[in-house]
Formats: sequence, structure tokens, C-alpha cells
Amino acid sequence: MPPQCVTPRINPMASPCQNSPRHNPASRTLPAIAGHDSPTNASTDFMGRPASREDRGPCVRNNKPINIQNKVIVPMNTIVIARHHNARRRGLTLIELVVVLAILVALVGLVVSLFPGLVARASRSTTASSLQDVARAVQINYTTTLSYGSGFDSLLNSGGGSVYSGLAVSSSNQIARVTLSQNDANALNSAGIGIVYHMTQTTGNSADATFNVSLTNSPVTVTTSTPIAVLDATQSALLQSVRGSYLPRGTAVYPVFGLNKYSTLVGPQGVMQDAPVRAGSASTENPASTYQRYGLVFLIDDSGPSSTRTARFLGAVAFTANGIQTAEANLQGYYAN
Repeated sequence: MPPQCVTPRINPMASPCQNSPRHNPASRTLPAIAGHDSPTNASTDFMGRPASREDRGPCVRNNKPINIQNKVIVPMNTIVIARHHNARRRGLTLIELVVVLAILVALVGLVVSLFPGLVARASRSTTASSLQDVARAVQINYTTTLSYGSGFDSLLNSGGGSVYSGLAVSSSNQIARVTLSQNDANALNSAGIGIVYHMTQTTGNSADATFNVSLTNSPVTVTTSTPIAVLDATQSALLQSVRGSYLPRGTAVYPVFGLNKYSTLVGPQGVMQDAPVRAGSASTENPASTYQRYGLVFLIDDSGPSSTRTARFLGAVAFTANGIQTAEANLQGYYAN
């Protein structure tokens, strides 16, 4: 029967030196396996000194662990070297840290360069969606009540003497102030527009050009000689964009109003829960400094019976830093970028 390799009895609480067969007789093992105790198979102990046959023990051959019943016995000098190697790899080197920081800086640079374009695209997308929702609400209200609503912002300063100063400059330049004729006033009244509110802008620490600018304490009745804001007749591209393929009859007038929270379209009796506010991407499109509610554009022409003046709703627009824009213009800008 061949000799068996028996694991030395080791005291787990003792030091490696105390567990050596020279110092702990209890840990001595059976004689070495025949054929494996030659000088060529000599090894070293955990201190690096040549080990005797008894020091090597019968379970270590050529300084390599031997599997005994699925248990691996590792020489002490190998454990010491492994521990020393792990102790040297506890952290990152300076070069590794510099490489990681360089990669992070490069990624941040890529994200920051794309951020302005992403914000602008998001603004155009939400603006186009909101404009379509507003136009749909106006049409639904007219279908159910035969009225386009009333109580809009006039887009004129207090007293109606000039275009509202809270509008973005590019949008303000596309608007003109006119006084209504009797026929045009009747046309707006027939469409349900009976009153409007002039506006005032708040400056200073509590600056506001959008939310609480309607002078609701002094509503203006839409009648003869009432001043209103209209799209400038010289803005042919804008007029074409708003009216689409429709060809006006006679002298055309394009009244434009702001959809505020006091309108009959908004609230429990209206078709909208609240008047939406545009989220612009430019620094000059802050609701505190420029008017960011959506506008409603109408057309008054001679399209009624016997060429009477009639008002019709054309669509919703946004007052942006680049001028007055429709939903289609915002979609074109979205896909252009």
C-alpha cells in the first residue's frame, strides 16, 4: 500500500515559526514519500532558507502545493510573496489618475458643446406642440359655443397708445397698432371677442412681463376706434406663413392677441385648464423680461355675405427672440438642427 500524504497539524493561533516542525513537534508529519526526498527536490522555508525534508513536509513537492482530498496546501513562502504583492497594488498610480481625469475632461467637453443645441431643439419641439394644442382648443371652443373666446391681452401698453414693451424686440417690430373701424369691430364681436385687456410690465426685483401683466381692473370694450395690435402688413412672409393657402378678399387686417389666464377659454368654464407659457432657449426669452404667452391671430376680410367684414381664426403663434413664429416654423427649426 503506497504511503499516504498527511496534512500537518497546524496551530491557527501560533506564528508561522512556531508551526515549523523544528519548533512544534506536534506538527511533524509522516516520512516523505519515497522518490521525492532527493536534493533536487529541496525547497526553502518561509524565511527563504533551505528546508529539510521534515520542513517541507510530505505535502509540498518542488515548492508547489499538492491537492489532498480537494484541499490545497500552499507553501508559506508563496503566501508571504502574495501578501507582499497585494500590498503594493492597493491604489492607483499618478499616471493612472491623470489618464482617468483626461478622459473625464474630454467627455465633459463633448457634453457641454452639445448642451445649447439640445436645449434649443427641446424648446422648438415643445413650442410647436403647445401651438397646436392652443389652436385646437380655440377651434373646439368655437365649435361648441360659436365663439373664439374673449378677455385676451391686447398686446398694447396701458392706455393702448403703443405696442407692449414686454415683447421681444424682433416680435414687437412685426406688430403695428391700429384703431378699429365700425365694421371690423362688429366682425370681432360676431366672433365672440368683446373685451381685451391692455398690459403693463413690472420691473425691478419682482420683474414680470408675462404672468400678471393684464390690467383686468380696466377691461377695454372692442368697439369703434378701439386700439388693437395687428400683424404689420409689410411682413409678407409672416402673413403667408400664418394664413397658409387662404387668399383674403378685400382689405385684410390681422388682429393678434395674447392668450392669458383671464380669457374665457381658460378655467372651469373654458376648454383649457391654464394658459400655457413658452419655455424659450435664448437668454432674452425669460418670462420675467419678455412676454412668453402664446398669441392668437385672426383675419378680418370681406369674405362674408354681400362682402361684409368677417373675422376668422388663423392659428396660434409664439413671440420669440427671432420674431413671431408658427408651429411649422418651429418644426422646421427643430429638424434643421
